[in-house]
Amino acid sequence: MMDRLTVETFEEFSSSDYGETTTYFVHTDHYVLISIPVWNWSFMWNFEAYSDEELKAACTKALTGPMFFEGAKEITERFYQYLLRGK
Repeated sequence: MMDRLTVETFEEFSSSDYGETTTYFVHTDHYVLISIPVWNWSFMWNFEAYSDEELKAACTKALTGPMFFEGAKEITERFYQYLLRGK
């Protein structure tokens, strides 16, 4: 059985200090794929496989490629809060 996909953009991040950085979220019942195409970056937020703290740490680590650690930590927290509202 195929999951239903929902695609959203993250407007709050697009108008931040990072310029027009459009971020996309592709939702299913089990995961969210977060994508920032201009950075060639994506992250799979799997709700069933890992705890929230493990996912936040992994997302922060993945974001330290295109940005510094403190910025990555801040953006990860903003993603997390956004995902909590959507659950």
